[in-house]
Amino acid sequence: MPSQQVEVINNVGLHATPLALFVSKARTFSETTIRVRRGEREADGKSLIGLLTLEALKGTTIEIRTEGPQAEEALRSLAEMVASGFTMRP
Repeated sequence: MPSQQVEVINNVGLHATPLALFVSKARTFSETTIRVRRGEREADGKSLIGLLTLEALKGTTIEIRTEGPQAEEALRSLAEMVASGFTMRP
């Protein structure tokens, strides 16, 4: 299961608007499982509500893990989105 740690750099952290972009992109990888972890908390990368529970503020490091046929592509795309401060669009 590929994984990558990424620092949240955008000012609002993983809040509703950036997470909507993340979830939209994650859902394009329909056959790939995407999990996001912050500390002991973990959420489905395709669930806006689940990701909001991570409470990842600016400066927080999260881990994105993917599994499935498009795991590498999904991981690269989502990690780049977070690392760019969500300036990359889905």
